[in-house]
Amino acid sequence: MKLTIVRHGETIDNISGIVQGQTHSKLTKCGIKQAKLVGKRLRKEEFDLIISSDLGRAVQTTNEIVKYHPKTKVDFSQYLRELSSGIFDGKPTIERQRDRWRKKKNFYDYKPQGGESFHDLEARIKVFLKNLLFNHKEKNILIITHGRWAKIMLNVLDKNNRKKYQFLKILNTSVSQIEIDDLNRYNIVLLNCTKHLVE
Repeated sequence: MKLTIVRHGETIDNISGIVQGQTHSKLTKCGIKQAKLVGKRLRKEEFDLIISSDLGRAVQTTNEIVKYHPKTKVDFSQYLRELSSGIFDGKPTIERQRDRWRKKKNFYDYKPQGGESFHDLEARIKVFLKNLLFNHKEKNILIITHGRWAKIMLNVLDKNNRKKYQFLKILNTSVSQIEIDDLNRYNIVLLNCTKHLVE
């Protein structure tokens, strides 16, 4: 199996310092341009299936990419949604940070009211990956999702090196590619690449 993972384009909330979580934030003009460019970059890839988060910013990005893949099946999945920050979704990032500091929780254990911890997101991704490997073992799959989702996906695959990705910032419309063999061994062949934005 080959997985190509793309983060959505830049959003209004990205540049405003707002926690997006599972809200339906929209792409900026720059974000739309980024989505068009990543779509153009991936135009020659032959995907068996495209799976996107069902949140607005991911859907907008997917819409630009699928212009080059009109015959490829597209599924929209809640499993690919960003980490929920519960009561802090749609609020300034600093409010969530202050709550975590006040509760003296680390990066992975912090769970805001009504939201998810990174452990919760990890569990959600494990279910998604298990289903993917069962149903699409030999396929070439494109995934359009979110920054924290992509980061925790790397944690799930590379479980012995969790700290390696803790401070990795998954960039808007970055492309990462992962190959998984028949024994479920993985190889990261491309990580967080945005060359399409500078060419």
